[in-house]
Amino acid sequence: MPEVFGAIGDKWKKLGGAGSLIGNPITGEEKTSDGIGRFQKFANLNGMIYWHPKIGAFCVLGLIGHRWLEIGAEKFGYPITDETPTSDGVGETIKFSSITRNSTYSPPNTKFPKRKFNLEFYYGTGLY
Repeated sequence: MPEVFGAIGDKWKKLGGAGSLIGNPITGEEKTSDGIGRFQKFANLNGMIYWHPKIGAFCVLGLIGHRWLEIGAEKFGYPITDETPTSDGVGETIKFSSITRNSTYSPPNTKFPKRKFNLEFYYGTGLY
């Protein structure tokens, strides 16, 4: 099993470590494509923990993580929150830092068609 350490390791332990939703690591820690942050992939729910030196480590997973990777991941902002339930209880939301745009993603007809998934981007965070 790859080692988990530093801020990513601290976040993983806080989430419950091997017993968490994301499970055990499947990769070692890697550099992000912009060269600023780090990330590590985990076995369950497409789980990833991303770290940025100015904001810390946050977990991205499931369809939100998949969509975020499709649109360029940290090029559109780093996570600034972990995934949380939406106020109406039918989906999850996660917030990302960004200087580019706002976006909402609703998955196509899936196994869970009533669930909605939001990507929230915030302008002017001063991270870039």
